[in-house]
Amino acid sequence: MAGEFTSTETMCRISSFYHGFSLSNAYKREYRDLSDADFPAWPASIPVAAKLAIVFCFPGSPRYHRQVHIRRTDSGVLTRGKLATIVAREVQRFLGQVRRAGNQDPLGRCGVHLALENFVLVDVQHVSKGSLQPTIGIIAKSNE
Repeated sequence: MAGEFTSTETMCRISSFYHGFSLSNAYKREYRDLSDADFPAWPASIPVAAKLAIVFCFPGSPRYHRQVHIRRTDSGVLTRGKLATIVAREVQRFLGQVRRAGNQDPLGRCGVHLALENFVLVDVQHVSKGSLQPTIGIIAKSNE
């Protein structure tokens, strides 16, 4: 039947948890608040392509999908810190694209302007050899 998977077709999602790590800090490569920043994002047994698709959707905004190059160290390990930086860079790029398309307040809620400082990384799912799906939280700070 269409849409069903057999056990051999089932894809295992592997997650790397970030527990609300600031994307602003990740963008600046400030990892002091990220546990195990220099450790691999996933176990070595998980194949990671050199170029990955990163996908995320925010309510009221277009779906974001982009191929990104994963720059690896000499050891070939994608670290948790580097992965957080990649996600932060893509969120920043998404915000710029939405603003350039004419929405000066992308994802704005109740008049609160959202910037990279309002976004946190909850986790990143490695859903296939070539695809990442981050879970991103929004923290709207009051203007008081």
